[in-house]
Amino acid sequence: MMEIDHPPATFSNDSVKKQEIMSRVGVVLPAAGSGERLGSAVPKQYIPILGKPLFLYAVEQLISFSWVKTVVLAADDVATMRHFLSRLDDPSKVVVTLGGTSRHESINRALKVLPDECEIAIVHDAARPIVSEQVWKGLVLEAAEHGAAGLTRPLVSTVVQPDPNGFLHATLVRKNFLNSETPQAFSAAILKAAYSKMSDEERINGTECLDLVHRHCNVRAKLVPGPSDLWKVTIPRDLHVCEGTLSALNCDLEIVNLDCEGGEEVSLAAKALSAGLFWKTKSEPTYREDLTNTFSSRQIIFLPLEMLNSALKSYQRQSGITVFILRLASRGEIATIFSTSDVLKENKCAAIFAPNLGQTECLTQLVASIIKYPNAFYGQVLKC
Repeated sequence: MMEIDHPPATFSNDSVKKQEIMSRVGVVLPAAGSGERLGSAVPKQYIPILGKPLFLYAVEQLISFSWVKTVVLAADDVATMRHFLSRLDDPSKVVVTLGGTSRHESINRALKVLPDECEIAIVHDAARPIVSEQVWKGLVLEAAEHGAAGLTRPLVSTVVQPDPNGFLHATLVRKNFLNSETPQAFSAAILKAAYSKMSDEERINGTECLDLVHRHCNVRAKLVPGPSDLWKVTIPRDLHVCEGTLSALNCDLEIVNLDCEGGEEVSLAAKALSAGLFWKTKSEPTYREDLTNTFSSRQIIFLPLEMLNSALKSYQRQSGITVFILRLASRGEIATIFSTSDVLKENKCAAIFAPNLGQTECLTQLVASIIKYPNAFYGQVLKC
């Protein structure tokens, strides 16, 4: 076993040291897989989500951080990857190299072109588009102190081991184990040393970077509990979750009050909904009160029943969802309009019958669920 001299860093009250570490960070992003578990003819990294390929969300976030110096993409096809990267305003931080036939081989190739100035190397997944900056920074500092750090999540299901004939051989005690997640962060010198020592078996079948640095460099990674919303696209249903979550996070959310007869009751309810959605979706809605029927792609609209049919015919949308909120209408009346409106074949919307607008918590929860998982609510008529 190879040991790397890695004196621990101390950060208590040492903001200068933290700033130095945060100025020397590079990211390795393996994106050469086929997405076999997803069952798609298109490699997972290129699947379009809300109009752009999945991998581009992670890249855009990473290059927006001033402390990330370089992002190295290990691609299945360099020309295709560069084509998509040309959409970026400034792709100068991104380096593309040809990936390998396995995850470890792709990471190894990316590390070989990671600039020497990057003393901390983050390894991430191109299929994991949503990670907060606080999580990224925390991992970098843990890696600087311990040599390696990785996110974990509790196991959801019990893990069993079959024998060669397909019968139960062993069962793990779930509470004693964790799921290893990305991103992970490392001393770049340690990670490069570990990859230089990996065996052919590890190169072909291995998937865990933390295990490599433990085996070959005697570095035990710091395991950091990850947030509950840490997930990646692996199977088909993940695509729907991804689209809904990104739609909620990235949309220009607008609340429009067209129910002029509702007076102060509707105005107060709309403003309370705006505040509630900010806390639930981390996206601050804009708010306006006018009677101009300009229905943009992502809106929550308070309006009277007589305006609903014309509203449904007034706009086209490609993604997300528009939610209509009505006070003075029965659920049956709304459902009748929805069922007879041809516009539902083309547009994506839902309606809420809310006779008591004072129930702001119920309304906020319902609307938040709709904008987060729009696919599940298209054409639905709900009651609050």
